[in-house]
Amino acid sequence: MLSYKEAERTLLNILNDYINEVEEKKIILELIESGSWKAAIYEIDKKKIKKLTKNDYQKLKDIFGLYC
Repeated sequence: MLSYKEAERTLLNILNDYINEVEEKKIILELIESGSWKAAIYEIDKKKIKKLTKNDYQKLKDIFGLYC
């Protein structure tokens, strides 16, 4: 099971890989830092610039299941 810090780190890595716009990153970063996992994952999925890899998709699924 992922710890809160591991989940946060994973979301930040995915955020940096899939989101380009600074303003969009800022909004999602605020959601991650506040612990709003469901909203952060939704925003990453909605705004991503490329298809998620299977590994990243599984990581998001794990975090979503644990923290939402």
